[in-house]
Parts: sequence; C-alpha cells; structure tokens
Amino acid sequence: FAGALTFLLLSGGDAPIYQGKVNVAFIGNSYFYVNDLPRFVENIAGGHIFQDSCLHPSSSILEIIMTGNGMWTRWATKNAMIGGVKYETQDGDTAYLYDMGACSVPQLLTGHDKLVTSGDALGSFINDGENPCFQEDAYLQYQESFDYKGTWDFVVLTDQAKRMCFDETRHEALAAFNYTYGPILKKRRITPIIVQPHAYQSQNVNASGLGDLDTFTALTMEGAHVYKNYLNKRLGWFTHAQIAPVGNAFLAVKESDSSLYQKLFLDDGIHPSAFGTYLYGLVIYATMMGYMPKYKDVVVDDVEDELFATARKLQAADASAGFPDKDEAAALFKIAKKVALRGYQPQALRGFNPSVSANEYIDSSVSSGSYEGEDYTVDVYGGQNQYNSYGYGGSYANAQYGGSYNGQYGGNYGNNNGGNYNGQYGGNYGQ
Repeated sequence: FAGALTFLLLSGGDAPIYQGKVNVAFIGNSYFYVNDLPRFVENIAGGHIFQDSCLHPSSSILEIIMTGNGMWTRWATKNAMIGGVKYETQDGDTAYLYDMGACSVPQLLTGHDKLVTSGDALGSFINDGENPCFQEDAYLQYQESFDYKGTWDFVVLTDQAKRMCFDETRHEALAAFNYTYGPILKKRRITPIIVQPHAYQSQNVNASGLGDLDTFTALTMEGAHVYKNYLNKRLGWFTHAQIAPVGNAFLAVKESDSSLYQKLFLDDGIHPSAFGTYLYGLVIYATMMGYMPKYKDVVVDDVEDELFATARKLQAADASAGFPDKDEAAALFKIAKKVALRGYQPQALRGFNPSVSANEYIDSSVSSGSYEGEDYTVDVYGGQNQYNSYGYGGSYANAQYGGSYNGQYGGNYGNNNGGNYNGQYGGNYGQ
C-alpha cells in the first residue's frame, strides 16, 4: 500500500480542479483516447478550458460504467506526467502518478466513488487490469482527495458508432442514461454533449445492416438525436443535451475533398488520425461554446508541436496520415464551422428522414431514479431489475449504487461468467 503520500502537483501546486473558466469532462472510448482528444480541446481553447476524463478503449456508454477507466498501460507516458503527481511511499521510494483521468464515471462527475476500492476488493467492476485505481493505491487516494467546490459545465459523451445505429444497443445506452448519467447530470446541472461519431468502412469490422457511409452516418445522427431527446426528458429545466455533429463533418470533408477525407483515419480505417482528432476537437469546441476557437491559434504552421505537444499518446510515427499542414487545417476549420455552427447538412444526408422520437424508449411507469449526494442512495443503478431487459441476464438485479456492486449492483461482475456478457459482446467480460 502506498501510504504516507506527499502530493506535489508538477503543474504549479494547486489541485487541478476547475481552474478554467469552462470545465469539461470527457467520457468515452478510443475515439477520444487516440491522439488525446481531451488535451487537444484544452490546447485549442487558449487557456479557458479545464478538462478531465474517464476513458476506456472499446467501451460503450454502458460498458464504461462497468469497467471504469482503462488507461493504466496506455497513458503511462512521459507526457502523462504533465499535470502528474510526485509522491513518496511508506517504503521511502519516490514514484510518480501519471495523469490518467478519473477511475469511474461517478468519480469523474462528482469527485467521489466509494465503490472504487484498492484492487477492486469489492468486486464492483469488470477488472481488466487497466484501471489505475485498482493498480495503484496512491492513484486511488489521490483521485478521492478532491473536494469539488463547483461542478462541470459540460460532459462530452460518445458511444461506439455501430451501437448508435440499432435499437437494441441504443436501449443499453438509454438504460445507462436513465439510471446513472441522468440523475447525476440533473442534480449537478451539467450539460451533456452527445458526440455523433464518424462512420467508417473497414474490412476488419462487420458492418452488416449499416449500408454505405452515408447510411452509417445518418444512422449515427439518428442515434444521437434519440440519446439527446431521451436525456432531455430526464434532465429537467436547467440543462439540455446538445449534439456535436462530428460524423456529419467527416462526411462533409468527403464531399469536399476525398483525398483529405482519407487522411482523417489511421491506417486501420477506423480510428481518427491527427486530422480526425483535429476535426473532432473543433466540432466539439464549437458545439459547447457556440463559436470557433481563434483561427490564428488553431490554423498554424506546425500543428503537431503547437496543438498536440501535450498528448499523452500520439499515433505511430509512421502513420500514413501524419499531421495537417496549415492549408489542410484551414480547410478542416472551415468545414467544422459550417457544420457545427451553421448547421450544414452534407448533400448525401438531405433525403434521409430520421426517426428521432425518444418516446418509444421511455416507460412512464419507471422512475428515473434520484441522486442523493455521494452515496447514490436511491436506485441510481436501478432497483427493479431494470437492466435485465437489456440482455444482461440478471447481473444488475436489485441494483442500488450504495455500498458495493456485489449485491447492490446485482452481483459481482467478475463472477458473471455464466454467459451474461457472452454473445452480447462476443466475448466473456467476466474473465
């Protein structure tokens, strides 16, 4: 156990919570992790945004609740020590805590999560060995040491693109919104930004039911509208969800310049390259703020050194796409502005008539739950087997986020090897 900690923030001495004028939390997957989108958005903001995150590659909006953070090996980098913490263990050894983000969604959004325990002793999560709080006691103590005096202005959320396209997997996200995200966001009046992720074509991915890129993009936007409408029925009067139309911006690039479009992707044809992250960041920033970042600050001669210099992990040095030059950055800036602020609809989407009602997903007899401070005492994760109907085979039965997920969360995730996740995710999450 790493006790007797002496914390010294390398960035200046004060806890890095809510230093900016606008405070933004990121919850997502590899679309955000690749090229460190949270720090990129922070960098293009000219000092007026503070960010933190809870990311886990390959996770959905629901799955990240079950796994928490997944950056333990991915963000153990030199740049992750920017904003990192120096500490001394009981043995007198000096070690360093990397900046890997919060360890769970509730910890990120509220400052505390008593179900995050050393080594996941409560069996509360799907422990894949990638959550820093389960791997390092000092990291857990540090993350739980914050006393949030304010709240987040925005939380930026993304789902896996394919999951946003089909009713079955949309239901899973909406269950998470209903019993987890919604009560917290409502209580703390945090504005959710639903990111419409980009569509893609890859030989390595089963794209059955998605059609071509145009259809795929249209379906992700339909899913984003369903998510938005559903959340808005749960959030009350003081905050309203918004959509960051990243997928539409990708399609607008394709419409404008096919060679530039190809550069938006890494060599796997799925994940965003630095070009893609650049476009993601501009669209998200414009959606939150209602205006673009300063042109002279983001359309620069050396995008890599000026805007990606603090990235905790960058694309491989031999990635085909590289980084945007100044002309390419200008072109992406123009498209981001047109799509995010002027509502430009790519021509291929103009005949698409989405079904965006959330009513079919809402059971008016089911309570949205209520958030009662740090302890989540009233059914935030459900109390009536709510998640059963989403294909989890009873693993969330009698779930109350109150003391541990073992029992309150309907069972120990690590013991759900009986097939609850098999087939649902094409693999066994319990191992």
